This record gives sequence, C-alpha cells and structure tokens, in this order.
Amino acid sequence: MRKYKKITALCLCALLAFGVTACGSKQENKEASKGVSKEIAKEVSQNASKEASKEVSKEVSQETSKDTVKEGSKVTSAEETNTETVYSNMANKASAEEVKEALSAYLNKDSVDYYIKQVNEYNDIVGSVGLQGDFTKFGKTEYDVEKISNLWKEKKGDFVGTNCRLNTFFLLKNNIKIPSIKSDGELLFLDNDSIDKGKLFDEKDKEAFNVLFSRVKTEATEDVKVHAKKIWKNIFLKKIKFDENARMLSVVLHDNLDGEYLFVESCRSYGT
Repeated sequence: MRKYKKITALCLCALLAFGVTACGSKQENKEASKGVSKEIAKEVSQNASKEASKEVSKEVSQETSKDTVKEGSKVTSAEETNTETVYSNMANKASAEEVKEALSAYLNKDSVDYYIKQVNEYNDIVGSVGLQGDFTKFGKTEYDVEKISNLWKEKKGDFVGTNCRLNTFFLLKNNIKIPSIKSDGELLFLDNDSIDKGKLFDEKDKEAFNVLFSRVKTEATEDVKVHAKKIWKNIFLKKIKFDENARMLSVVLHDNLDGEYLFVESCRSYGT
C-alpha cells in the first residue's frame, strides 16, 4: 500500500483574501534582503539546530527534517520513498475533520477548535470559488483571487483575515510558554491590525504573539551562522519554551531597510 503525506493549505492566509497580508510584512523586505535567498533561510534553521543549547538534540532535528514537507513542493525521490504529496484547502467537512483529528492528537484541543472555526468561517464565505475539499494529488493550483477578495470584503469589510504567523499562533499558543517581556513588533503592523479588527486575541495573547514573532537584531553580514546564533540566543534568553508536542518551522529573512534585523517571514506549526 502506498504511503501519503498530506499538506493542509492554510486557507485563512490573507493572500487568498486580498493578496495584501501574505506571510511577509512588506514586499520591500524580500527585495532588500541582500541576496539572503530561500536556500539561505533554510540553512538558518538547519544551522540553528546545531548551535542551539543541548535541549535541542540531534534526534529532534533529524525528526523535524524527516516529518516536514515544504508546502507546495514535490516529494524528493518519490519512486524511492513510495510517497505522494497530496493537499486540501479543507473546504469540506471530511477533510476539516481529518485535519482536526490529527492536530488534536498532539496540540491543545481548544486551540485546534479555534483554528478549525476560522477555517470553516473562511470557507463558508469563499469556498464556492474553486477551493479544494478532499485531499488530492498536489499539482498546479489556481485561485480566482479577485472573486475571493470580493466575497470576503462583502462579509468582512476591511478585516483582511489571517496569515501564517497568526494561524501558527492559534494552534500553538497553549503549547508554548512565552514570558511577559518587551517585544519589537515593528514589522507586525499588519498582523496586529488583523488581531484588533478581527478581535482574534485578548491583550495577553496579543502580547505573547508579539514576543514570539519579534524581530531580532543582527549584524550586517551574509554569514548564516551569525544569524543562526542570534535567533537561538534570542529565543533561549527570552525563555520561550515549546512543550514536547509542539514544533514550529520558520523561514527567516534578513531585513535591512531600517537597521539589521531577522524576521520570521513564514512559518508552519505541527505536532509530533
């Protein structure tokens, strides 16, 4: 019997709503990243695990790399692994329940329920515009962004929806310990606007969100090891702790528009 890896498209992303609040804060961030490509961003994560404290073991790093498949990508050596990538927008009850059951096995049930509620609300509004229900083999996806935007705006006005950082926080907030400390949410202005207009979090959760995704001061260098140390030093000094079931996979960009900072441009959450 063939094995399958399933990719759940985070259909709450504002990219599908208006193309405004994609996971990056500004298009300029991508253009000004001094050639810090996606490959380098991945290397930040890989090197970070090497430079992290002893709490982050090699076993965890290996498990993460095995269990994580980049959304929208092709599984490497499909013939050798006998694995096929499938996806869904969770646009029907069966797929949403399947994802809910899988997440609830590892993450806080209330967090998962809240996330699925957001998914269902989004799909109730725009699901008629070609969103995928059942899990199916991944291929080229096409969405009528204009129609989706119009349907969403009719119901939600200037609330643009959520993005990958917000969706990740929905799922992980009760599986992470985040101290009440000073944050730097300069690049989270779109996220915070969505939080306020959509009444997504209370003030305590909003504060924790800004701490978790604060930009991190770094140096004017393209040395990935330097950036990796900055990220992990920042996380451990803040004493942000994930429990044994929670994982967060992030793509970090080097932003130098108004200083030298590292910023979580994209992220995904999962349970192990």
